[in-house]
Amino acid sequence: MTTPNNSVAIFSLQHKQRIYNGKVGDISLEGAKLFVDIPGKLEKGAILCHITLTLYYRLSSIVQTVLTIPEAEIIWSNFEKEVTNTVGIKYILSENNLNALSNYIEFRSIEESSKK
Repeated sequence: MTTPNNSVAIFSLQHKQRIYNGKVGDISLEGAKLFVDIPGKLEKGAILCHITLTLYYRLSSIVQTVLTIPEAEIIWSNFEKEVTNTVGIKYILSENNLNALSNYIEFRSIEESSKK
């Protein structure tokens, strides 16, 4: 499911203390596509830690869903220009996050169908 442009990701890389920001391009129950500006290429197999995804949708008002995920693995990576990485991540969600994300995807589907 695609996400609005204001949906964001905050995370760190395993064994690193720096916190990075990115945009969430799309999301599913198993993973997400992120756009991040980090010097150098993010490699397949790298681990993202302490991930917070803030996802938005709009029905009668703008609503946000926040997911906190302990870690995710980069399963594919595309490096463009000097700092732009597009990565696919795979994660395992807790039951609470799984329910919250299921609801988010359902509401985004309603939002998208109402635009047609």
